[in-house]
Amino acid sequence: MKIAAQDSAEFAHVAKLIDDIPIAMLTTIEDDHTLISRPMAVLEMDAHGALWFFTDVHSPKVEHLRVANLSFTDTDHGTYVSLSGRGEIETDRAHIQRLWSAPAKPWFPASRWGWASRGFTPACHPRHPTRETCDEAHPQAG
Repeated sequence: MKIAAQDSAEFAHVAKLIDDIPIAMLTTIEDDHTLISRPMAVLEMDAHGALWFFTDVHSPKVEHLRVANLSFTDTDHGTYVSLSGRGEIETDRAHIQRLWSAPAKPWFPASRWGWASRGFTPACHPRHPTRETCDEAHPQAG
C-alpha cells in the first residue's frame, strides 16, 4: 500500500498501524439491515486519510457506502484497527491508472472499464471517536 504523509497526527498513527496490512474487511449495511463484509486490497492512503481500492462499479456494495467500516488485523503483531466512515466512487482515469498494479489485472481485465477506484474516508470528529486501535505497544483500545 502506498501511504502519503498525513495531514493529521491521528491519521499518521493509523497509517503506521496499517502500513503492513494489505487486506481490509469492508463492512456495509444491506437494504434488509444485515451486515455484510468482504475483503478489499487497499492500494493507497492519501494525505487526507482516505483509503483507496478498486471495485466494480456495478457491484451491489457500491450502493451501500453511505455508512461503512474497514477493519485491519495483524495477529502476528497484535494490531487491530477499525475505521468507520463513508465511501464514494472515483472514475478519474488518471487516478485509476496511477493506482493500477499487476495484481489487480485478474480481477479487473484491461478490456473492461466498468470499474473504478473507491475512496473510503474515515470520519473523525473529536466528540464522536470513529476509530478503534489496539496494538501490543498500546493495549488499550483508543
